[in-house]
Amino acid sequence: MMNRLLYLMVFFMICLPVWGQITSAAPPVQEENAVNKDLPKLDLTKIDSATIATRFAKIQNQIPLVYNVHTHQFVEYFAIKKADFTRRMLERRDVYFPLYEKYLKQYNLPEELKYLSLIESGLETKAVSNKGAGGLWQFMPYTARGDFGMRVDGNVDERYDPEKATIAACKYLKQLYGIFGDWHLALAAYNTGPGNVKRAIRKCGKSDFWGIYECLPKETRAYVPKFIAMDYMMNFNFEHAIVPNKLLKKVPVDTIQIKGFLNLTRFKKYAKIKSDSFQYVNPHLMSSTIPNDNRSVVIYIPSSNFEFFKSNRQAILDSSGFSNRVEGDSLASTVVEKLVKKRYK
Repeated sequence: MMNRLLYLMVFFMICLPVWGQITSAAPPVQEENAVNKDLPKLDLTKIDSATIATRFAKIQNQIPLVYNVHTHQFVEYFAIKKADFTRRMLERRDVYFPLYEKYLKQYNLPEELKYLSLIESGLETKAVSNKGAGGLWQFMPYTARGDFGMRVDGNVDERYDPEKATIAACKYLKQLYGIFGDWHLALAAYNTGPGNVKRAIRKCGKSDFWGIYECLPKETRAYVPKFIAMDYMMNFNFEHAIVPNKLLKKVPVDTIQIKGFLNLTRFKKYAKIKSDSFQYVNPHLMSSTIPNDNRSVVIYIPSSNFEFFKSNRQAILDSSGFSNRVEGDSLASTVVEKLVKKRYK
């Protein structure tokens, strides 16, 4: 027993996942979850392997859920050491899973790929890794710009736009599966790049993930087992006495396209949108202005504010887009200032 505990301690020390440096606005909508009081009582020092193997067999989908010592270790990791992380994923999944499922279906990809974002970013839109990868799907700037045409600069970073990042992730995963014809290899390539996976295949002389396991970078060896273990935990969390405390709900939004200069501070003021709500639904807007650079930018408006915006659209956009005016006290005064010539001496 002592040897088992010592082994687990060493495993947890060397295999801690890197979730990135996270900065984000707090989601404004939370609902208390009615936690079932009949949670099973567990011996947290041991997770029975035969039981886990039986459960794995029940959730086999398009991506094979291989049960072995590596995947078992990460089940223990997410069920014991990182139980709080697993709980947070359960609390946040309703915000993002409908979006993921929509585009995975559109691109004819396995639905269980939605669990990959949990491993990548912990479902944080503003997650940034120590290597500079950002967003829910952790794109590097050069990959986002060069391969998927995403805008990444000091004003707009579309890696943090959940919808655009999810579309890019679906395209990339489809490309990788087209290259390797194997989902485990495609997932490994998503982590380390297709070039490294091809080199591992040549070096080990095998053409499957477990066959090239020893030839892959250390982080990538853990990547696929983490994904498999998280798939398991999202289906059998209750059996491990892990349930969400609060359920986060998606904020309904409407979308507008902006082209040209826009002062976002004024826009929020005149559209009557609270700053934290605006920031939460627009994590891709990186500065207080949108420059006049002839590129279209998506802005999300909370649906609760959209009727007011729609009724006053032109006045709001005119007032927020006029960069050299004297600050007025109201939207009406701003519009009047634009229409009346003034002389100063």
